[in-house]
Amino acid sequence: MITHNDYSKKTSQLFEKLDSNNMLIPFNDDPKFDKIFERNNSTMHISEMKYMIFTDVEFFKKYKKFWLPFDVNEFDLYNDFIQQGASYVLGLFELLKRFLLMILDVKKLQINEKSTLGNIIFKISKETNLNKNELEDLLMLKIRNIIAHDSWYFEEKNFCYEEDGITKKLTLEDFVQLIVNVTDMTNSIAMHWGKYIPKLEFERMRKKMRS
Repeated sequence: MITHNDYSKKTSQLFEKLDSNNMLIPFNDDPKFDKIFERNNSTMHISEMKYMIFTDVEFFKKYKKFWLPFDVNEFDLYNDFIQQGASYVLGLFELLKRFLLMILDVKKLQINEKSTLGNIIFKISKETNLNKNELEDLLMLKIRNIIAHDSWYFEEKNFCYEEDGITKKLTLEDFVQLIVNVTDMTNSIAMHWGKYIPKLEFERMRKKMRS
């Protein structure tokens, strides 16, 4: 998994390549995007609050006691937290895909709203000569597919999955760090995109004046 310190550098390189290959377009706003973003932020907020419960021993005892009459055990509670976190992460990946489709020249890349994130990465790699594997690592495609295809499971308080034939286990703390990393990655892309807005808007105005 790409480290936090690499996000800015690699994202900057990505946008430089996209820009030099004329793959970026002015932002085409989608009214639904902000509403979906707001819904996703709400999920993140609840996940953060639940994590605080799980890390406070006394609070967690009371939490378990509250659920006991409803036949909800500790496994259920941990599983619920992981499920909610996975839902948030998957939501971030879907928002990322929508965002890319709004800022990329989809005709030039030959992609559309039905294209998968993997296909978008492949097209970007092909048109810009960026390394496909490095792009997949940057956009965390493997973990996205594991969550999207529901091929993970919960075992002994761990988020478990198979990757290249190897069983991987993330503790609760590791899983929270994964959420942080995916959030950082999407924020980094949005931040670097912002640097190109003035240039692209100027080009759009110039084209209007010519027509």
